[in-house]
Amino acid sequence: MSSPPTDFARIELFCELVDEYDDLADAFPMAEPSLQLVPFSHAPAPDRWARVVRAMALRKFAIGKRDEVYVPKVLDSATNCLTDPTLAANVDSYRDGFRGLGLAIRTVEGEGVETTAPEIIEDLIYGGLLHGDYDRHERMKVRPNMTHDLSLWQFTGDVEHFIRELRGTIRRSIEQGILTGSRIAG
Repeated sequence: MSSPPTDFARIELFCELVDEYDDLADAFPMAEPSLQLVPFSHAPAPDRWARVVRAMALRKFAIGKRDEVYVPKVLDSATNCLTDPTLAANVDSYRDGFRGLGLAIRTVEGEGVETTAPEIIEDLIYGGLLHGDYDRHERMKVRPNMTHDLSLWQFTGDVEHFIRELRGTIRRSIEQGILTGSRIAG
């Protein structure tokens, strides 16, 4: 995987990939715009697979720490592209918001270990859908469907809203000359 040549190229890449994500999301509509679950149901939510596909595509923004468009890297690049360094506090507010994504739903598993929606999504994705991690797959097998569905609902909703808002802010900031830079290094 190659890195963008400049910080500005990274924030442009982020915006373009959020656009692509929106195209993908249109191809995988969700049956239920809000959480519609039957407590303790053994059947998955009707829109589970649409949310799974969306979660896999959102991974690069919210979970993939080595990915070039992982939100904290994008925010670092945005800070480096600011024409007025005193505006860095605005970027920091996005950092705070990012740290809270998907944390409202927590489950206690095993020996009192608290697990968050992003951790459950990582298990789902890496336990069998994108990779074959044995331990993650075993954890997925013992969780009830409702745990997966709640996590998918919260993770996809939170991350989608966040990246779309960040994309809009970045594009407006570029238009207003608040963020500047070049696609080409040096």
